[in-house]
This record gives sequence, C-alpha cells and structure tokens, in this order.
Amino acid sequence: MAGGSEADQQIKIVCHVTAGFPALLAACAGMPGLSLVETKTLAGLEREIADADGLIVFNGDYTAEVASLAGRQKLRWIQFATAGVDNAEKFGVPEGCLLCNAGDVWAPTVAEHALALLLGLVRQIHLLERTRLGEDWSREALVPAMGSLQGRTLALVGVGNIGREVAARARAFGPRIVGVIRQPRSVEGIDEAVPFERLFEVLAAADAVVLSLALTPETHHLIGRKALAAMKASALLINVARGGIVDEAALIEALGEGRIAGAGLDVFAREPLPADSPLRALPNVILSPHVAGFGNDGAEDRLVDLCRDNIGRFMTGEALRNRIAP
Repeated sequence: MAGGSEADQQIKIVCHVTAGFPALLAACAGMPGLSLVETKTLAGLEREIADADGLIVFNGDYTAEVASLAGRQKLRWIQFATAGVDNAEKFGVPEGCLLCNAGDVWAPTVAEHALALLLGLVRQIHLLERTRLGEDWSREALVPAMGSLQGRTLALVGVGNIGREVAARARAFGPRIVGVIRQPRSVEGIDEAVPFERLFEVLAAADAVVLSLALTPETHHLIGRKALAAMKASALLINVARGGIVDEAALIEALGEGRIAGAGLDVFAREPLPADSPLRALPNVILSPHVAGFGNDGAEDRLVDLCRDNIGRFMTGEALRNRIAP
C-alpha cells in the first residue's frame, strides 16, 4: 500500500470474529481515518465486506463461504487471529492480498501444553492416574516405564513461533534439541537445524518428536506409516499443530502394536474426536480437545495489541507483523 499518514487514509477493516471485538474497538479509538466494523453472520459480512480494505478473522471462521465473499471484493489484507492459517491454504485468499497470522500471541501457551503432554508421557502421569483410580497401587509395575528428557534427543518439526517457544521451555530439562525447518539457519535454543529432506534421519534418532508446523498440501500426512516406521519403538509423538499432519489410522496402528511408545495429541483428523475413536481406548496416549492455546489471561490483550499494531502499519504502508509468505 502507498505510504501516507493515518489522517489522509480512509480505511475500513471488517472484524468477522467470535470474541475480542469490543477490546479491539476500544484500543483503536481515535485512529484517524479508520472504520472498524464487526460482523457475526454471513449476511452481515456480505454487506460490510463490499467496500472493506481488510478482514480480521479466526481460522475456524474462515470458511469456503467467507473466502468466496473475500475473493469478490477489494480486500488487500487478511489478519488471522489464530496461529494456524490452514483454512486460507484450503479455501484461498484474494490474489495480491496480504496474509498475516497471530502465532506469537498463542505460542507461549501452546508450547506449555506441548511440554505438559510430553512430560506427562515421559513420567507416565496418565498411568499413575489410572492406578490411583484402581485397586492396584503398584510402584514396581510403573517404575520401569518412567523416563527422563535429560540427555535425550527432542525433535521439533517446525520451528516457527510455537517451535521456538517449545525449545525455550524444553531446554531446562536437558535434551539435545534438533529442529526440522524449511530453510536451515541458526535458531536460538536449537542445537541443530536441518532441512525437511532429512526428516526421516531425525525421526530415527529422536526420543520425542513435537509437531508445530502448518498444515499445507505438502505437510498433509507428513507423519504417515513410513515416518512412524522410522521412529524408535521407545519414541513419543506430540502434536499441537493440526490433526491432518498425522495419518491417524497409521498412528493408531503404530501405538496399538507398540511400534512407538506413546503420543500426546491436542488435535485430530476429526474434531471433536469421535466417541468411538480407537485413540480413546489406547493406554499409551494422552488426549486433549484442541485446547493448547487457552488458559493465558494475557492472550486476548496480546491479540488486540497485534491487530491494532498491524492496522496502524497497514494504514501507513509499513511492513506487517507475522506476514505469511505467499
């Protein structure tokens, strides 16, 4: 967008969001030339988006219908209020439209949840809890399965906002941390960064694998039968990214046959996880219903700050934060 002061720009941003609009409206009060509008229905969005310059939306609310409306208008910027933007990949964005996410907003809490799932499996918390609820309080039966991250190899598949936050927190537990990334580079907190071409090599050496990458056509079922076969029988898999990155049927087989030791999953191929999913009956898994990003009272404040900052940058032609490369 051409440069200029806020005062000489007339910008309309539509917020098609399920929460947070009042706080954003208050934060943006007094910004010259800005019209900030909330929509809650497709009819409202169709009406307001016709002359809008930007759209703020959660990934889950960016449906095929919303994408269709966006594609017929003059939108130049879409700000996702989530870390994931897979629906933008799935349904498309208008040609030439800038796309940003909110990965740094949710990353700290998602990283904590990933470590909670991992440590729960390493220390067998799920089995301890089942023992507590049963009659068999057998220390001898549980101790042999307990492990530690000290001196182990932790592989982070994806080292974006979430992956870096996982690395920062995991460092205190003493593992060697290897990151699998698209463009190998030096990353703070990572002992070694390798390209995706070496994924199977990394999986074979890893004691635990954390998935924190975007779901794209290239990463769909990235962790399938071949990838799972490359892993150690003692290895653990943690997924706080998107369910589609893992071939769930292949994972269920690997877990059931003991070809990997366990999995901590916050995301699934179908959500909510069906009541008859075999994952629910497996003893070597910890499951949570896509809640990794919740629980931080400051997240909404950070989201509002990000959106306000990017609105200001958009109005003055500055580089946007968290821009997703086309």
